[in-house]
Amino acid sequence: CTEAKKHCWYFEGLYPTYYICRSYEDCCGSRCCVRALSIQRLWYFWFLLMMGVLFCCGAGFFIRRRMYPPPLVEEPSFNVSYTRQPVNTASG
Repeated sequence: CTEAKKHCWYFEGLYPTYYICRSYEDCCGSRCCVRALSIQRLWYFWFLLMMGVLFCCGAGFFIRRRMYPPPLVEEPSFNVSYTRQPVNTASG
């Protein structure tokens, strides 16, 4: 697998000097430099991309929960009956 390289040159005095840069680098005078809009350098692009993915996943989760709510589990009803002691009217 051969990676594409850039052949650059500049004049040092009267003679040209040649050098090779990588495919994602530009020729900057006597050295190689990374492009200002290189994908590797755009950390905020990757950060916003990840935030967008997380937002979409969260929104999809909440929309799915709202559209298809989980079935409610019916609890058995408890019949609680109170028995009252008869009032004793005969006084002692």
